[in-house]
Amino acid sequence: MTVNLRTLALTLVLGAGLAGCDVGMKEWKQTGYRGTGGDQVNDTSLLKKAAAKVAPVPAPPYPLEPAMLEGERAGAAYQNVKVLNNISTEQFNYLMAAMTTWIAPGDGEGQGCNYCHNPENMASDEKYTKVVARRMIQMTQSINGQWGKHVSPAGVTCWTCHRGNAVPVNKWAIDPTGGDNGGVLKGNKRGQNTPLKTVAFASLPSDPFSAYLRDNQEIRLAGATPYPANAGGGVKHAEKTYGLMMHMSSALGVNCTYCHNAGNFQSWSLSMPQRGTAWYGIRMVRNINNAYIEPLAGVFPANRKGHLGDPYKVNCLTCHQGLAKPMNGYPMLKDYPALKGPFGPMTVARASSQWRAPLGPDSWEAVTLNPQPLPPAGVVAAAVEVPAGAGVTATTGQLNVFFDTGKSTVSADLAAKGAQIIAALKASPTAKAVVSGYNDPTGNAAANKLLAKQRAFAVAAALKEAGVDESRIVLEKPAETTQGAGDDSAARRVEVNVR
Repeated sequence: MTVNLRTLALTLVLGAGLAGCDVGMKEWKQTGYRGTGGDQVNDTSLLKKAAAKVAPVPAPPYPLEPAMLEGERAGAAYQNVKVLNNISTEQFNYLMAAMTTWIAPGDGEGQGCNYCHNPENMASDEKYTKVVARRMIQMTQSINGQWGKHVSPAGVTCWTCHRGNAVPVNKWAIDPTGGDNGGVLKGNKRGQNTPLKTVAFASLPSDPFSAYLRDNQEIRLAGATPYPANAGGGVKHAEKTYGLMMHMSSALGVNCTYCHNAGNFQSWSLSMPQRGTAWYGIRMVRNINNAYIEPLAGVFPANRKGHLGDPYKVNCLTCHQGLAKPMNGYPMLKDYPALKGPFGPMTVARASSQWRAPLGPDSWEAVTLNPQPLPPAGVVAAAVEVPAGAGVTATTGQLNVFFDTGKSTVSADLAAKGAQIIAALKASPTAKAVVSGYNDPTGNAAANKLLAKQRAFAVAAALKEAGVDESRIVLEKPAETTQGAGDDSAARRVEVNVR
């Protein structure tokens, strides 16, 4: 009898331990034919907790009447309005009032309008927060105008990410350690990864975001060939993909079958429609991080960056916060037509020459980006005088922007010395400004590559400020960013080629 009681006690203890991850009421919904793995399982207790954490959506500051959309334009009424200058002054003030509630509520010195503006000179750009806010408005318009396949019909506003915080709570910066520093599991880990929150506490690579939500590495578990060195396969590649999937699952409060069919994860024809929505979402997040956030690296102060110096970026959790639809799908955009776009996204071309886009559940089309060949390492355009530090030189069809060591600040003479090339880009409807960043070999290699990228984004932003249409600017990553030897000012440059 004693043995039986011990056995029963042990069974209860083990059962409780095994059920630790699965405690709570479940709901099953059949989403496909019986026997095909088409079941969606929801933990109702977790969904209720996530929903309870959603901050109430703030009401508009006051009704926006149709008549308020008419009248004097904001760009004519106020100084230095570079974004939203074509909407009426009344609509402009309405949106500004809403933004203070979304991002910096309150009446303190660093709250409300004062968070971005100098109250003594509202036109001044002296506060970095105003420069950032201007770009974030453009980003929001771009999301609503260009990424409807992911955000429609609800759309997004600043509230979607910020929820009353100056900096979104859920963000990430490059950190191969996941910020763990050995604090989650003590002792000998037997060579295994430490479970981290970034991948739902699974022992998986802690930084899937750099590869998939900044770079466009292929997301796949199995390669097209049996060779592990194949670009689309290998155990490490699969582990990183699993890490991203675990993040997405926890960020949306769903399991794998929300998008996939457990009988065949790879098949699009058996997948749920949400998989197509997620496909566009991944690419939307890449565009946000690469075209809008990383170019601001030279604007953000150190406390708004990660320990490697890159700005805090977005992932799925930033907007979703545990729900399959942010704010349970509340259509907040309907009250703020100025944020609807359209606004064209900056084109970002990577070293990879192929990307694939689903045209339907069974149809795929391969699109070739065809990046033009770049100069070999150590070669600078002929007849170009290289300044000792930051500066700009130009030849026919090429602009060279040089940087001080460790800096990504664009020289003030870019607009003047690049006037001829900028004018050519404005005049030709087909010309493209192809922007590529380089670094010298001194210092940390990983940090240098990131710095080269930040310099390229900074130059792209400067070209846009100079009047070059954003759709005409193409960021092209060189096959090798490191050039020159030693402390080489010629290698610390960004090339702008007109094609």
